[in-house]
Amino acid sequence: MAVETFLVGGSPDDAWEGGTGVLSYIYGYSFLWAYPNPAHSMYRCAGFRFPNVTIPQGSSISAATFQGHTCILDQDDINTKIYGNNVDNAEDFEVNAHIISTVNRPRTTAYVSWVQDALGVGWKSKTGLQGIVQEIVGRGGWISGNAIVLLFIVNTNIQKWCRIWCYDEDPGYAAKLQITWTPPPVEIIDRFQEEGADFKETKFGATWG
Repeated sequence: MAVETFLVGGSPDDAWEGGTGVLSYIYGYSFLWAYPNPAHSMYRCAGFRFPNVTIPQGSSISAATFQGHTCILDQDDINTKIYGNNVDNAEDFEVNAHIISTVNRPRTTAYVSWVQDALGVGWKSKTGLQGIVQEIVGRGGWISGNAIVLLFIVNTNIQKWCRIWCYDEDPGYAAKLQITWTPPPVEIIDRFQEEGADFKETKFGATWG
């Protein structure tokens, strides 16, 4: 079993998008503004990309936690669902300038709700994201070293505001994704030929760690 923390890697790896389709990744913070009208500019969702996730395809994910640094005391009420971008290797927000569209950013079936008032300012964590990560690293095309994007799709039931620092404000405040995982069993094939016997093949199951 291993525990690793992956970081937002650069300016185009975190962004926010409004309901009118305006997206920005060159900004000091990501907006998470829940709003009743998802077509309104005040409705704002966010995305965070974690490149070089060195987890083998088919690994078992036992825990995953998002960590973000909130930045404004009176805008610290979060009201969102967290999905993964359900692709083999998620593009950054310069190459794929979308967060909300399920056509441009297909979502995982798995998601986690994060609804909490008065978070305060500082590093805040949301646990329970292992189902999201499992769905992505279990894809047939996933390769160790690919990127994962988390999509924060805000709710429309009530207005709430939250801001999280971005890479452009300070790389030290950029979001983190901590994952606990166990690699898949490794199949070791032992071939041997005994004198006068038919060729035989024996397989053994093994795990790392």
